[in-house]
Amino acid sequence: LSKSQFHRLWHQYLNESGFDEPTFGKKLSYYSLRHWGITGRLLAKMNHYDVAKLAGTSVKYIEQHYEHMDVDKLEKDALKSPKAVRGNFMFSDN
Repeated sequence: LSKSQFHRLWHQYLNESGFDEPTFGKKLSYYSLRHWGITGRLLAKMNHYDVAKLAGTSVKYIEQHYEHMDVDKLEKDALKSPKAVRGNFMFSDN
């Protein structure tokens, strides 16, 4: 496929699936599909090495760009309780 044919098919797919910008409210690119795939695999707790291999990138890239996807750490941090220590707020695991 030429670049122009690919873009025409990509936009046709977005329009027919309801993911076009006017309907979805956000402009999606082919990179959005890659990001969605990586994010989904990380949320399914696939290890970083396997995700990197599937995405054709490095583990370092996955860790740098998707570290916010460490759901277990996010949940643990969100449940920490604030407490005052010397006039500052600190967080504990209680």
